[in-house]
Amino acid sequence: MLLDSFELYVRPNKANGGHKLAEDILVALGKRSIEETAEFFDRLLLDSKLSDEFRELSLASLGNASGDHRSFAMRYLESPNVKV
Repeated sequence: MLLDSFELYVRPNKANGGHKLAEDILVALGKRSIEETAEFFDRLLLDSKLSDEFRELSLASLGNASGDHRSFAMRYLESPNVKV
């Protein structure tokens, strides 16, 4: 549900500040417990429409999460995208 809300607002409003809002949302969610946000980040990171920039920001924001965020992020180390 959180991802659906994120997509409904942010993607269509990129030109109207949606990009900055998306960054702020990812940073704020990255400060939450990974147990609370794992499903959101997992679905977001697996979304083929997600830009590399947001993929990087999503993973970077997890550095502030409480809980076992390292093992969650390890799944994405094998990404074919060098930036991720």
